[in-house]
Amino acid sequence: MIKSLLLLIALLLPLSAAEPLRVFIRTGEKTHGPGAHDHPRFMADWIKLLNDRGARATGALAFPTAEQIQSADVVIFYAQNAGNITPPQRQLLDAFQKRGGGLVFIHDTVCGDDAQ
Repeated sequence: MIKSLLLLIALLLPLSAAEPLRVFIRTGEKTHGPGAHDHPRFMADWIKLLNDRGARATGALAFPTAEQIQSADVVIFYAQNAGNITPPQRQLLDAFQKRGGGLVFIHDTVCGDDAQ
């Protein structure tokens, strides 16, 4: 009986749910005409899509706060010139990456005034 119970437990352990992926989506204002670079719509659509599939997704039209970054496993950036970040924001991202956080940069997000 004990062997059967141990076998059952061993088979069921992989089925236990892992913690949901925590995603923060940073977008910005819409910058182009209809259907193009609609950052707010991207955020709304992807938050719903990710949450419907078991993630815990949130977002904002501005750079995430320290609290928002600490509550995320992945931060997705999709906003025009989101590469323009302040030194304190850079420190937040550096600390986030050091703890294993993932960063995703989409399209013109990588643009900014300073190449460094």
